[in-house]
Amino acid sequence: MHPLFKGALFLTIASALSKLIGSLFRIPMQNIAGDELLGIFSIVYPIYMLTLTLSVAGIPIAVSKLISEKRMHDDGASITSLFFASRFLGLLFGVGCFLAIWLLSFPLASLLGGEQIRFPLIMVSATLLIAPYMAVYRGYFQGFEMMHQTAISQIIEQVFRVGIMLCIVYFLVELDFSYPQIAGWMMIGSIAGAGISLLYLFSAYRRQTKSLSAFVWKTKNWAQFKQDSTSLLTIAIPIAFGSISFSLMPVVDSLTIPYGLQQFGVSAEKVPHAFGIYSRGIIFVQMITMLASSVVTPLIPHLARLRQTGEWKKIQQTAAKTIWIVQLTSWPVVMISVLFITPLNITLFTDTNGNAVIVILLISGGFLSLALLSTAILQALAYEKQAAVFVCIAIGIKVIGNLAFLPAYGLMAAAYVTLFSYGLLVLLNVSLLKRLLSISIFPRKLIAVLFGCFCLGFILRIPMMLWGVGVDSRGEAFLYSLTVGFIFLIIAVAVWFLWWRKQKKAV
Repeated sequence: MHPLFKGALFLTIASALSKLIGSLFRIPMQNIAGDELLGIFSIVYPIYMLTLTLSVAGIPIAVSKLISEKRMHDDGASITSLFFASRFLGLLFGVGCFLAIWLLSFPLASLLGGEQIRFPLIMVSATLLIAPYMAVYRGYFQGFEMMHQTAISQIIEQVFRVGIMLCIVYFLVELDFSYPQIAGWMMIGSIAGAGISLLYLFSAYRRQTKSLSAFVWKTKNWAQFKQDSTSLLTIAIPIAFGSISFSLMPVVDSLTIPYGLQQFGVSAEKVPHAFGIYSRGIIFVQMITMLASSVVTPLIPHLARLRQTGEWKKIQQTAAKTIWIVQLTSWPVVMISVLFITPLNITLFTDTNGNAVIVILLISGGFLSLALLSTAILQALAYEKQAAVFVCIAIGIKVIGNLAFLPAYGLMAAAYVTLFSYGLLVLLNVSLLKRLLSISIFPRKLIAVLFGCFCLGFILRIPMMLWGVGVDSRGEAFLYSLTVGFIFLIIAVAVWFLWWRKQKKAV
């Protein structure tokens, strides 16, 4: 296997594992402390992710693209100078965004639901002092196609982050701390995870350069620094708008759902609990979009490099194959999860609260997977501005929809607005991609796969419909869900094996 694809595969698997850990840890957190803590966490964390995206400002992706291009010209001196400028900008933006959140914490907390949100908000924002600087190193290694360094650092960050967070939650619940206090102190795990990951990247950079230059800040001159910074920001800012826009989606929920729920008749004290119910669906969405969001990181620099060399046929083939794989893994999961939402909800969260909301969010997760991937492809093809405009349109629809319908229809309105927003974004992205690459987004074979999944799922659902299997207890729901998942996995592997043999014979 070509080293590039081997590294990309390694990074994709590691990114998927990292995102899986980051999504699944909310389940034991909810089981330990309940929906109220999950709600507070889900309100606060999108604000941190938005600010992190702002502080990074797309610089890691810009670094990987520029380094990849400079390597083609064997320009080592320019790479060193560029790396210095990117580290400086990452640190500057990180500190600036942390100070902004700290200074604006009172009005932000008021918008997000009250004073109880302020302490968790400040604690999680402290991670911004480390994370942007760390992200620049990841971009550096991606530019050199050393994907394994980025992958390992992601796993390190998530393992330490999640482990420390869950330990803190468990002990503070035992000590009878309030939910806002638990939500604040648990963010120490986020800070520690980023710090440990940065230490690993430092050591990896030192080993690669065989020097102490990881700790040395130097550049040729001020003019060179300005030139490098301009080059970085010219690429990074349009990319950041697309990334910021995706980060804004959950922020819109954090800002509008608490307000809408209170207008709907939910008391301020019960808003975190209601938001926690809604967040169950978000956990499912994160798991569905895991592969799409993981494959984006290695895909952008690879397609950008192909574009530089004018290999449009390879771009078309790579984009079509990636879209097919992502849809093949996301839509069947959506369909099976929808059919078996009751036993899944009981297994993961102990009850069936929010079933209808989760179903709508599950379907939106399928569209979000395609939206993430299609936006990344447009960015790699130098259509960053168009992609950013499309995402901003979707966000505008989400803001207007939440404000208009949440006070009247509650959480179901938020779920339907999310589905419509992501569906519209996919429609806009796909219309442009078809003109650029002439690729089929929804091939007939995908419809055949989904029809097969639906038929099999309906058959396996009969015991639940006729005899109530999988709904009486958590243990029964777990065994039923596990059995269904195992059967689907066996059939999926068998179908893949038959397809592989057919392809091999054709060759």
